[in-house]
Amino acid sequence: MIRTAIVLAGGFGTRLQSVVKDLPKPMADIAGKPFLEYLLRYLQSQGLKKIILSVGYKWESIFHYFGNRFDQLELNYAVEDEPLGTGGAILKAIQSCDEDEFFIFNGDTFFLIELAAFYEQHQKSGAILSIALKRMKNFDRYGVVKTDSANRILSFNEKRYYEEGNINAGVYLLNRNLFNQLSFPKKFSFEKDLMEKHCAELDFRAFDFDDYFIDIGIPEDYARARQELPSLLATPDARKPKWGFQIDKSWTLFLDRDGVLNRKIDGDYVRDLSQFEWLPGVKESLVKLSRVFGRIIIVSNQQGVGKKLMTMKDVETIHDSIVKTVHDLGGRIDQIYFAPQLKEENSAMRKPGTGMALQAREDFPDINFSKSIMVGDSMSDMEFGRNAGMKTVFISHGNSVEKNESIDAVASNFADFAVGIA
Repeated sequence: MIRTAIVLAGGFGTRLQSVVKDLPKPMADIAGKPFLEYLLRYLQSQGLKKIILSVGYKWESIFHYFGNRFDQLELNYAVEDEPLGTGGAILKAIQSCDEDEFFIFNGDTFFLIELAAFYEQHQKSGAILSIALKRMKNFDRYGVVKTDSANRILSFNEKRYYEEGNINAGVYLLNRNLFNQLSFPKKFSFEKDLMEKHCAELDFRAFDFDDYFIDIGIPEDYARARQELPSLLATPDARKPKWGFQIDKSWTLFLDRDGVLNRKIDGDYVRDLSQFEWLPGVKESLVKLSRVFGRIIIVSNQQGVGKKLMTMKDVETIHDSIVKTVHDLGGRIDQIYFAPQLKEENSAMRKPGTGMALQAREDFPDINFSKSIMVGDSMSDMEFGRNAGMKTVFISHGNSVEKNESIDAVASNFADFAVGIA
C-alpha cells in the first residue's frame, strides 16, 4: 500500500458562509474539532504516513491548528499564492511527494472506504488514474460517472436528477506519470480539464463502494455531518475496547442469527421472511462493525429445514434480505452459512461442530480463527467458537450467566456488544 496522500484543503466554502465564516472549508467545526481532523484520523487508521495539504485561503489557520504533525501523520503544506484550480493545486503538491503513486482526497468530503481494497483494484487494473465511486439514489446535486464492464471510465454526465447512479466521491489514486503524458496551463481543473477531457483516450478506471459518504459543501449536509461524524469516527481514547479485544481489520466477526440479530420464536422457528424481526439497534450496529472487522460471517443452525417445517429457499430468502438491508444502510455481511441438518444427525456442520467455520475459512483464506470472535446466545455457539479457536461473547438478554470456560465475555444484547467494540 502506498503511504502518501494529497488533501485538497484550499476551499473557500462559498455556500457555507452562512454557517462557517472566515475559515477554510475543511476547518468547519464538527463537535469542537475541524472537519479536517476527522479526515486525518481516518487516513491514519488506513495506514497512511504522509499527508500533503494543498492549501490557499487562510491556510495559516490550518497550520496553526495542526502544525507539521498530527498524531502519527507527517504533514506537509503546498501553499497556493493564487488560486490554481484543483489540477494546478495537485501539480504543485506533487513536488512534495516522493512516491510515484498517491491518493488524492477532497478536503470537504468524507468517504469511509477501505483504501487497501481500493488500491488493490487499482493495481490489478493497471490504470494510470482510478476514482472511487459512491452509489446513490434519487439525487440531483451530482453528475454520474459511466463505466464499462471492465470499470473503464466512458463519460462524466452532467448534474441533473437521477433515480440511481454512481457519483465521483472525491477519492483518487493517481500515477504521477499521467502529468508527463499531458501538458496543462498553470491553472486548470483536475475534473474538467483532465478527467473529463481525456477519459476517452487514457486508461482511467472507477470502482464503486457502498460505504458512508458525506459532502459538507452545503449547509444541510454540514448540519448532518455535525450530527453523524462524532459518533461514527470516535477518537481512539473514546474507543477503548470494553471486552478486552484489540480489534482491527485483520479480525473476523462470526454471528449467530436467531436471538442475536432477530427475535426468536419460542418453541418454533423463523420459517419465512414475514416472521423475521430485527432486534433493536442490530442493523445500526452491523453498519458500524462493518468498518471495524475485516469479515462479518453469520453461522446459523436451521434444523427446521430438516424437519420440513420450511424450505432451503425460505431460509435463503431471509438471508438475502439480511444482506440487502445491511448493504443498503452502508454496511456489509460477507457470507451467511446455515446447517439444515437435524440435531440427531450429529453433523459436523451444525454448531458446536466447526464445519461452517471451516467452510468460511476455505471461502475466505484470510480468516484467522485466533483473530475471530463468535457472538451467540447459546452454549452451542460458545462451544463452536471455542472449538475453532475463537474468542467468544455470550448474549445474555439480561439474564445472569454462570462462569464458563467457553465464554470470554458477556453482553446483554448485540447493540451492547457493538458499543464495546465500535
